[in-house]
Amino acid sequence: MKTLTKVFAVLVVSSSALTARPQGLTPSWTEPPDAMISKAIDDGFSGGKIPKAALYHEIIAWKIQPEPNSRITITPPLLCAFQSGRKAHDELTSKPSVAMAKTACLRHLSVLIVHYSQQLGKNWPCVFEKPDGLLQPATKVLDDNPQVENYYAGFVAMDQVGYAYYDSYSFEIPEKWPDVANLVYADDYGVHHTVTVNFSVFSKDVAGRS
Repeated sequence: MKTLTKVFAVLVVSSSALTARPQGLTPSWTEPPDAMISKAIDDGFSGGKIPKAALYHEIIAWKIQPEPNSRITITPPLLCAFQSGRKAHDELTSKPSVAMAKTACLRHLSVLIVHYSQQLGKNWPCVFEKPDGLLQPATKVLDDNPQVENYYAGFVAMDQVGYAYYDSYSFEIPEKWPDVANLVYADDYGVHHTVTVNFSVFSKDVAGRS
């Protein structure tokens, strides 16, 4: 089985740079320093419980329109580095190097859209909308082999049998990125929906380690 409006739930995964920055400045969540990346890899690769002081957040928008069973998950670079270490642990492969994690994670924002349809080929595209224009995904992996699942169709209808889609997008974040931006996605019928994303929790994760 595949795994992992405008109201957000913040999921705490734990219980709790490309360019050098002047000393004393809070690191950007888009490019955590090497030491933070290394620690995130180690935490993931340990396979154990994460210390309370180690914060790794992702943002989840639940019950997005037009389907109450759908969701959007947004993953920042620090959690990406943690996940790379955990994946290596789970798959019994070598621990990723800091350089490998930086290439895969720094200045990258991952978006997973989980949605349902009774038809095939109904992927949902998305973009980030900010004051100076749209940011298109650098890469996307559209689910072309969705699994059959029962899903909640709302109070006006009984649960339905349809296809569960897991569409993945990766965005390359520019140096100047706003604290708040809109994620716009299109549903089965091409109708646009907007989710407002506040990235402050990612900044707090990074600041908490400085």
